[in-house]
Amino acid sequence: MTTTSERAAVVAAESRFTEQNIVVVGGASGIGGEVASALAQAGATVDVLDRVERPQEEKITTSVVDVRDRDAVAAALAAVVERRTSVDGVVYAAGVLDGYATLEEISPELMDVVLDVNCVGAVNVLQQVVPTMKTAGYGRIVLFGSIAGIVAGAGGIAYTMSKHAVAGLVKHLAVELGPYGITTNSVAPGSIQGTKIRTSITAITSPGSVATDRGLGVMSAEDAAKTYPVGRLGTIDAVVPTVLHLLDRSSWFINGAEVAIDGGFTSK
Repeated sequence: MTTTSERAAVVAAESRFTEQNIVVVGGASGIGGEVASALAQAGATVDVLDRVERPQEEKITTSVVDVRDRDAVAAALAAVVERRTSVDGVVYAAGVLDGYATLEEISPELMDVVLDVNCVGAVNVLQQVVPTMKTAGYGRIVLFGSIAGIVAGAGGIAYTMSKHAVAGLVKHLAVELGPYGITTNSVAPGSIQGTKIRTSITAITSPGSVATDRGLGVMSAEDAAKTYPVGRLGTIDAVVPTVLHLLDRSSWFINGAEVAIDGGFTSK
């Protein structure tokens, strides 16, 4: 039998983000997709920006946008602000890998794509929504970093650079935007089951693409799990609650943090 307190907890969870408008970039699938669904279930109105359409879901609207296209991003977010009148939170989960490219392998084309999608795209998005947050005196920003933004070896040169750049961006924005009631934090996941760890970017850029059959991302699940102190890989449901916590109004004193969700990988 469900107790009164348990029912109250369910109601509270379902209404946690009621009347909040949140943008999830990279929310068509993967971890970003699960974050978008969880936010909608918790009462938020969610606008997803992604390179592909997301299956229809109540309270979620998708705009097909390449984050590298500043004009397209500006137009899409102007439409969001017009529809919603405010943006209370932004989750930037868009990202691509680099095939573990080394210094000698990396091409200008591959470098540009990884840096542009993983960190410059976040700037493109935030430049459009932060003015609205400043006017409201409130905002929550959560960017996706990676263990590759904390230690080397979890990505190639471009990916590692891009995720370290995300860490720096978070620190800068925490200081710049904190006085306006806007917090900026990041999550840094390790290897997560159910996501496409082995990713070729040839569909994004053919010049300079490299093989992806190397590194932690292509180990068997059993071998990869052995590299984590907890003895297993992460799961999407181990990441989503932390993202929602950082988006919550109650998290006003968490600002400039990088939360490693990695089973202790970066503690070694």
